[in-house]
Amino acid sequence: MAEPSFVIVLMGAAALPVFAIYLWFRITRFPVPLPWFLCCLLGGLASVFIALILGLFVEGVLPASGKVFFVVFRTALIEELSRVAVLFPLFAVFRRLKWNGGEYCAAGLVGGLGFALAETASYGAAGINITLLRAFTAAPLHGACGARIGLSAAAFRENPPSGIMRFFSAVVIHMLYNFMILRSGIPSVLAVLAVFSFLISSLIFIRKSREYPGE
Repeated sequence: MAEPSFVIVLMGAAALPVFAIYLWFRITRFPVPLPWFLCCLLGGLASVFIALILGLFVEGVLPASGKVFFVVFRTALIEELSRVAVLFPLFAVFRRLKWNGGEYCAAGLVGGLGFALAETASYGAAGINITLLRAFTAAPLHGACGARIGLSAAAFRENPPSGIMRFFSAVVIHMLYNFMILRSGIPSVLAVLAVFSFLISSLIFIRKSREYPGE
């Protein structure tokens, strides 16, 4: 069990990207009303609990084999499915806002940051193993994956195959990250660089969607 002060520090580190992204939305004049920002953030928080429930169900039906690849794939798939379970219905409510792809991407990004916030707190409460690495990479990882879940939601209604491909792109990114931090022979810096590159690509897409609203 970690010290309360340590958990508070981790929570602060995880919360900083939330404030940074909201500030970036405001500076760039991205159409981000505070109510939907908070809804997506809370949806991301709620998806952590759904991931726990899905994990227990899958464990009962399909126990872990002990193989690293199987474990990281299963974990990534469960967490991305939990995001779908929360964000897709939420996006269906917001569909009347006539969002473009960039707005769905932004909403998914915020949901991913909410997931990272709750996940970091749970790791901090459990202990300090790899929490420092996760404190600095959980937000970009889940933000990048959440952004792709948002794009999946945007595409799914008109083009289901495209929506499914975007969903699995999030799973693959998540799986690669898990694999890199679990394998002792792979430098942690590679995991950091990878997740930040995926996050930056999402931010670029969101920015371009303001310049070219048809995207």
